[in-house]
Amino acid sequence: MSDPTSLQKQIREEVYASIDLWKDIIVDELGDKIEFMFSKGSCTKKWDSIIDYVPLVSDVDIHMYMKTYEDAKQVESDLSLAMKVSSKYAKEFSDAYPDALHLPRIQFLVLNEFANHPLYCPPKPEQVHQMVGKCPRKRQPLPDKIREIDKTNTLEEASFLQKLPNMIIDRTGLELWTLLRRFTYRISPAPVRVITQTHKDPAEVWTWNRTKIVEYLIENDMQVIAKEYSRFYELGWELFQNNFEGMERYHEMFSAGTRVLSYSIACMTDSE
Repeated sequence: MSDPTSLQKQIREEVYASIDLWKDIIVDELGDKIEFMFSKGSCTKKWDSIIDYVPLVSDVDIHMYMKTYEDAKQVESDLSLAMKVSSKYAKEFSDAYPDALHLPRIQFLVLNEFANHPLYCPPKPEQVHQMVGKCPRKRQPLPDKIREIDKTNTLEEASFLQKLPNMIIDRTGLELWTLLRRFTYRISPAPVRVITQTHKDPAEVWTWNRTKIVEYLIENDMQVIAKEYSRFYELGWELFQNNFEGMERYHEMFSAGTRVLSYSIACMTDSE
């Protein structure tokens, strides 16, 4: 089994190739109806260790804003468009990169309605990878508002954790992969939200990669969260290199992730 660090250069190339391909497909389908589109998150941040991006466990986040609300709703409700884009992406990437290590997993979001949600924090233009147009610079929430949003989002995870055992008890094989997808996006931001509660610049914390997050946790006596957070993504690499097979690996990831969320919730509760 290859050392994950030896694969990162090719993995990075595949990520940016997927972003370019997705851009071409979407522009071909929607053209000048798009106001702007960008990619963000772990896929575009600096990778200082293997936990910063895990193939297929980590998303390639692509956000798009349409020029009109009507066009945005049309994109979200057009089943034919959805299947066409998905099929073209899979086929064209496979054709162009037959020896690719992975087909990057796109997480696509139309922003028009989502951006109006009270818990949405717009990214700064310098924090994203511009794809179409330019992500506008919008007023950032005040630090205390970011802390409030982060605390609310963290405490809401308690209800998910209560339901998780019943979600897992009858899941095997591919069903575990489906459940893991619903789980991973909850784990990645959890320690960030803990750190923002005491850090002087919460917005800055959101720009950190996972390696820096872990380093900060260790330096500030939160070693337990750091250990489980790192372990979650190390297990993700094991799962990837074993073709996402092995129930025990899935269960270990759910266990490590549950501890990350539980400790994060406890930190918020203790601060009340």
